[in-house]
Amino acid sequence: MHLHITAIPEGYKIISGEYALPLVILSVFFVCLSSYTAITMSLRANNDSFINRYIWTILASIAMGFGIWSLHYVGMLAFALPIKIEYNLVLTILSIIPAMLAAFFAFYSVNKQGTSLKRAVYSSLLMGIGVCSMHFIGMASMQVEAKHTYNVVGLVIAVVASFISFFVFSIFYTYMNRQFVRVIIGIVMGICISITHYVAMLSMKFYVQNDVVIKEHVITVVDRYNLALELTILLLILVSFLLSAIFADKYVEYRAKNYDPHTHLPNFNIFEKRLANREYKQIAVWHFNEWTNINQQFGYIFGEAFIKKIAAKFLTFKSHNVDVYRISQDQLAIATKQGGKMFEVEMRELAKKFEYPLQVRSEQLPISVACALSQAKNNIDPAKLYDNAMSIFRQSPSYKQQVIIYDETVHSSAFEEELEQDIVTALKQNELYLVYQPKINSLKNEVVGFETLLRWQHSKYGFVSPAVFIPILEKTDKIQLVTDWVIERVCQQIINWQKQHLQFHHIAINIPGNYVTSQNLVGVLDETILRYGVLPQQLELEITETSFVNNVQEAIRAVELFREKGYSVALDDFGTGVSSLSYLKQMNISTLKIDKSFIDDIPHSVKDASILRGIIAIGESLELNIVIEGVEIAEQVQFIEEHSIKPIIQGYYFAKPLEAEQVYSWYDQFNQKTSLTV
Repeated sequence: MHLHITAIPEGYKIISGEYALPLVILSVFFVCLSSYTAITMSLRANNDSFINRYIWTILASIAMGFGIWSLHYVGMLAFALPIKIEYNLVLTILSIIPAMLAAFFAFYSVNKQGTSLKRAVYSSLLMGIGVCSMHFIGMASMQVEAKHTYNVVGLVIAVVASFISFFVFSIFYTYMNRQFVRVIIGIVMGICISITHYVAMLSMKFYVQNDVVIKEHVITVVDRYNLALELTILLLILVSFLLSAIFADKYVEYRAKNYDPHTHLPNFNIFEKRLANREYKQIAVWHFNEWTNINQQFGYIFGEAFIKKIAAKFLTFKSHNVDVYRISQDQLAIATKQGGKMFEVEMRELAKKFEYPLQVRSEQLPISVACALSQAKNNIDPAKLYDNAMSIFRQSPSYKQQVIIYDETVHSSAFEEELEQDIVTALKQNELYLVYQPKINSLKNEVVGFETLLRWQHSKYGFVSPAVFIPILEKTDKIQLVTDWVIERVCQQIINWQKQHLQFHHIAINIPGNYVTSQNLVGVLDETILRYGVLPQQLELEITETSFVNNVQEAIRAVELFREKGYSVALDDFGTGVSSLSYLKQMNISTLKIDKSFIDDIPHSVKDASILRGIIAIGESLELNIVIEGVEIAEQVQFIEEHSIKPIIQGYYFAKPLEAEQVYSWYDQFNQKTSLTV
């Protein structure tokens, strides 16, 4: 590169070129379009995407690099000198590499670490270096009889403009989810990068020797417009492909969030939105009472096959103007925008379809089903239809083979109040009981411990799911009373199992969120283990992210205290909350429990496999024990063993939740299998 000289070299004369304005405008359009595309693709790296974030960053850098290169290439086509101009093909192609590399590292830096003034400057410098490097390599590819020099002021302006182009993106990064912001920033980036190129070109002076014959432009207008047209087609194909990938990924993300993966029915998210919009006049919520028992007996995968068969019956239902949803694991809903008695008649006809056993694989399963029908009449708000239907189940969850119509005078919140009042009686009369699910180190074939799970066999309602009664108890201080009861029973069970020489490390107890920070909990734990002679290391306290929501600092201090006293602390359902990584960074936990939703589709789901590998890697790098819940098939066990140093597996593959008496026989069978494999 030569700096500007004030005098014309002896034996040389200055020549000047001209620009074709349409091509200049086209080049600016290219880089603006590419900037917008690159920004949009870069944002996908931080979204819940099914494509790896590094792939999105690479695609964003390709879009950005190609746009900058197109600006330079078309800008050079727009520029003509009165002498012969040729280009070195290899250098012309290679000039795209600095722009792509700089874009990749700049996007990677912003996406990985977020935005700050320091990172914005760093990323912008990278981008500026890439743009300027591409320009100079591109100019080096120009083969011409003339010499050229640069004006220092022009170069400074060009470098500043290239810096500003990405600095604007970095500063406004947090607002990029808004479409109009992306468009504006894309245009600003495109204009700044265009200024970089054209100011650099305007700062150049071309000299030729005096004996060089000045000719008409070697590249004719027709030639360069044809070349520009070819490049336009190529760029549009590239942009269309990249934007199509975004739309496809968003569609897959939308399906994953809003549709059940097994039945392919819309889920509660869509159902709730349409209820809020008051789209329906009647809904029928169908509850399948046997789903939990089927899961316990045959496993989760079989349970999903059962629901899939049920959904098929719903979809063959020939009524018009109805929508079908899967709103929970054991509930489906049918909704209609029409009023009148016909919907009730149709629901009763549908109920008759479930009077006979259902064939699922090789099993004949009786179907126990209840339908709660809610109608928007008598001044009932359509948005309340679901709450009204659910109040029927809350009052009498043991309905069988019935269609029950909501009646405001009959169905109310009395069921919740009744359960809350009955809990003290349940403790005294042994209606509450515990089951234990083993946790296995599959590489060592060793029983690491058990998780304690609470059950309620109500004297009036029969088996009441924990999903029903625990949220009710958590609204009051009754959940603390129950937790204290669980702690005592578990300590008692540890002593009993020790006497029977049943070997394990610890038993896990779920601690409700509002009890974690209570002053009473530590006292109850210390007093109970002292009374039974249990070591703190034999108990593991499982807490969820909700434990930290109300007062993060108090919860962190509580966990520190538990750890100082020797208790293990596990973070349960990791990955399902919005701030799990943040809490993981702050908490002194010993165990990370990965939610079963991440193992369900392993090994078939590439995305779930990547997420699971990532969580395991994070946990093991922090020297935490990793427990994977919901493991049911051999392929899942194999996958976990391949990607974990010391995998701890909990799920139906090894055992369902067992009552204390059942644990003995299971333990003997497990040891026999282990000795045979050894």
